[in-house]
Formats: sequence, structure tokens, C-alpha cells
Amino acid sequence: MTAATSDSTAYRPGRRLRALRVAVPLAFVCGIALSPRLWLTDAREYPLVPVAEGLPRLGAPLDAVALAALAAGLAASRSPGARALLSQSRSC
Repeated sequence: MTAATSDSTAYRPGRRLRALRVAVPLAFVCGIALSPRLWLTDAREYPLVPVAEGLPRLGAPLDAVALAALAAGLAASRSPGARALLSQSRSC
């Protein structure tokens, strides 16, 4: 392999961006899957930490709904329709 070939294949912005678009959601899902006690009230053995003063604490069924909404938002953002919608909003 020549030096010109190795330099041209070493850095591909499109390829790195695609890898990042896969790695970030995957890391998000893995983080939630590895720490369910942080996200779900039923499994929690320690007190909640307030995020903001006016924000109410979520109870047992609502925390699972919020977690499902996060996962649904992540799945929706990965769909081709969401990408088309985002690209249309950027062009306006």
C-alpha cells in the first residue's frame, strides 16, 4: 500500500459520522439496560435526587412510561422518515 492510498482512506468524514450515529444510540440503550435501578422506581433502593425545584417526582408507573418514551424517541429519530423531516426543516 502506498502512502497516498493510506492517507486517502485514513479519514473519511462520512464514514465516521455514520459510525457515530450508530454508536451514540447504542451507548444510550446499553447504559439504560445496564442500570435499570437508576431509571425505575420499583427497583430503587435509595432516595431520588431532585433535578429541578418545580419538577415533580415520577411514581412507579410513570417512570416506566418516561423510559419507554425515551426509547421510542430514539427509535423514531433513527427512522428514515425522521431524517427526511429533519432535512426539510433545515432547508427552510
